[in-house]
Amino acid sequence: TSVGIAMSVAMLVMGNFMEDTVDHVMTFQFFQVHRQDMMVAFVEPTTGKVVHDIEHLPGVLAVEPFRAVPVRVTHQHHQRRLDLLGLTTAPQLMRVVDPHSGPLELPNEGIIISKRLAEILQCNVGDALRVEVLESRRPVEMLTVTRLLDDYLDLNAYVSTEVVHRIMQEQDTVSGVFLTADGQAVNQLFEELKATPHVAGVNIKRAGIESYRKTMAENLLRMKAMTVIFASIVACGVVYNCARISLAERSRELGTLRVLGFTRGETAMVLLGELAVLLAVAIPIGLTMGYLD
Repeated sequence: TSVGIAMSVAMLVMGNFMEDTVDHVMTFQFFQVHRQDMMVAFVEPTTGKVVHDIEHLPGVLAVEPFRAVPVRVTHQHHQRRLDLLGLTTAPQLMRVVDPHSGPLELPNEGIIISKRLAEILQCNVGDALRVEVLESRRPVEMLTVTRLLDDYLDLNAYVSTEVVHRIMQEQDTVSGVFLTADGQAVNQLFEELKATPHVAGVNIKRAGIESYRKTMAENLLRMKAMTVIFASIVACGVVYNCARISLAERSRELGTLRVLGFTRGETAMVLLGELAVLLAVAIPIGLTMGYLD
C-alpha cells in the first residue's frame, strides 16, 4: 500500500519537472544562445555593405551578420540535409553555447556539430565530413569535426564565415543579420525593415518568446491535468482497496470494540490511523522517487 501511494506521489513530482525543463530550455535558447532582439533574413545573399546600412537605421544598437547555406552533410553512408550556419569567430548576438562549458569560439578551420547530428551521421571529433552545398555552383568541401555540441534543439552545424566564404568562393556575402535595438524603437524598426525590398523576413525574439510560452502553457496544462488524474486514480484506488481489506479482516474485532462501548469515531480511528501511518511512510518515499527519476 505504501509503495502504491508513493508511486502516485512520484507521478505528481515528475509531472511538475516538465515545466522546469521547459523553462530551463527556454532560458538557455532565448537568453544565452539567441541574445539578439531581431533577426533579418534577406531575399538572396547580398554584399556586406548592407550591414553598414542597417547599422545606421534608427534604434539599432548592434549588428552581427551571418551566412547560411543549405547543404548535404555526408559521413560514410550516412547523410543529412540541413542549413550550415556561418557566424563570426566570436559571435555575441547569436552564440554557439555548450550547456556545460559555456560560449564557444568558432575555429577558422573545421565544423562544430550537435551531438544529435553526430549520432545520425555516426561520426565523432576528428572525422571528416563531406559537405555539399545545394545552391549556386554546388561546391563540395571536406570539413573536420572539431567539437560536438550538446545542443538542446534541432540538428545544427556551425562554421566561421571565413569557411563558408571559402567554400562558396566569395568574399563578403551575408544571408542576414542579427541585431539588438532600443526597446522603444523595435516596432518602428520592424515596420521599416518589413518595407525594405531586399528583406525576406524579420523575426522579433520577443514575439517568439510570447508565442512559445503560450503554446507550451497550453500543452503543459493538459499534461499536468492528465498527471493529476492518473495519480489520483492510483492513490484513491490503493487507499480504498487497503481500507476495504482492513475492514473485512477486522470486522469481528471492530464489532467487539463497539460492544465494549467504543464510539463510532473511536472505532474508525483504528482504520484511519493505520491509513495515516501508511500515508506518512509513503509520501516521503514518493517525493524521493520522483526527484531521483
